[in-house]
Amino acid sequence: MNVPDEAALAALVEGPAAAVDFGGTNVDVLVCRDGAFVRRFVHAGRPLSPNYLRELLRGSGVVSPRELRLLAVTGGRYRTLPDALDGTPIYKIEELRAIGRGGRTAAGLDEALVVSLGTGTAIVGARGRQLRHLGGSGVGGGTLLGLSRLLLGTTEAAVIDTLAERGDPTRVDLTVGDIVGGPVGVIPASATASHFGKASGVVAGAWVGSPEQAGREHVAAALMNLVGQTTMRIALLAATAHGYDAVVLLGHLLDLPSFQRAAGLVGSLFGGRAIVPPHPGFAIALGALLEAADEHAGA
Repeated sequence: MNVPDEAALAALVEGPAAAVDFGGTNVDVLVCRDGAFVRRFVHAGRPLSPNYLRELLRGSGVVSPRELRLLAVTGGRYRTLPDALDGTPIYKIEELRAIGRGGRTAAGLDEALVVSLGTGTAIVGARGRQLRHLGGSGVGGGTLLGLSRLLLGTTEAAVIDTLAERGDPTRVDLTVGDIVGGPVGVIPASATASHFGKASGVVAGAWVGSPEQAGREHVAAALMNLVGQTTMRIALLAATAHGYDAVVLLGHLLDLPSFQRAAGLVGSLFGGRAIVPPHPGFAIALGALLEAADEHAGA
């Protein structure tokens, strides 16, 4: 693995160029200019339109789309945008292409299982220019925020992360040790046996844990466990099934230390090489830029 630095990535793009990844939770803007990148994300919620695209670019320092050599878009509903913006062609890049290209390039790998941890989870097998959609899961960032709103009264990722860092998930989750009294095979007693299983209070006719309601910090930690461990386990199973040695993780969930810790617990138990490249939340936008640069060169 040879992770490229900023200058090497910028040389691949040959700016000035920009890409916008319209996710279900966040919108990521990546601008390449003078051998460096400007990265910015905002919360999703606005309908896609040429004016909204102009606003996103201006917020990242692009006064006019005419300044750009390349403009790429990907993500949800990107096809509804026009083919050009103020005279600059818009390259519309299929999201799976952007995920696969961005993940393996950002990690400096020729092949990898690339996992996009967005509102949901998408899994793409990338071997060079060959891409294969390997499925995914409805569990992702949207799950974390939705359940946090219902259980914690907030959708602020930083607040959830701070709470989770202070919490103990075993106050809410049933562990293997809670059920069988010790480890099972290679699984330690501390491993999660049932997410939120302890919240019911009763297991096999006996109270487990405290009958009192767990505090918000423990619920937050259990939510991170639920999303982090579920998505990581799915990724590792897919990597094993399809013969990939490395799993590359992308998305803004990886900005949260408590999420990385929860996902890492699964990797430490079941093996597999999990890689978080620099700026994982913007790797899909990078992939869109690289795909657009190839299309532009071949035009």
